[in-house]
Amino acid sequence: MMRQTARTLAELGLDGIKIHHLYVTRNTVLEQQYRRGEVPVLGFEEYVGLACDTLERLPETVVVQRLMGELDGDMVVAPLWGRAKAEVLRAIDAGAGSWSASRRRPPLGPCQHRRTSLRSRPPRATRPSP
Repeated sequence: MMRQTARTLAELGLDGIKIHHLYVTRNTVLEQQYRRGEVPVLGFEEYVGLACDTLERLPETVVVQRLMGELDGDMVVAPLWGRAKAEVLRAIDAGAGSWSASRRRPPLGPCQHRRTSLRSRPPRATRPSP
């Protein structure tokens, strides 16, 4: 289902995309559902593979604004990958080699992706001063 979503997104003519894994936080309905086995979460390798598959399907014009989310460790119930955000991003970069190469530039960190996307937009219209 997630791979079909990636194919559909690639056809929509999007300007940008944020890719984010599901994490379960303490004291939420989602935590209760997770503990009852009703909500699965992705393992590290599974998430990296899906993120790479998604990136491979996107047109070159789509700006990637985020590759994962993060939350204070004390609030996270799952997934507990035991890896820093930088390690996750490096794994995605390594797995999405043809995606990075197709853009003919070195892989960028999340802040650089965001700055790139902001630079590519036209300036906002301003209101005349009263």
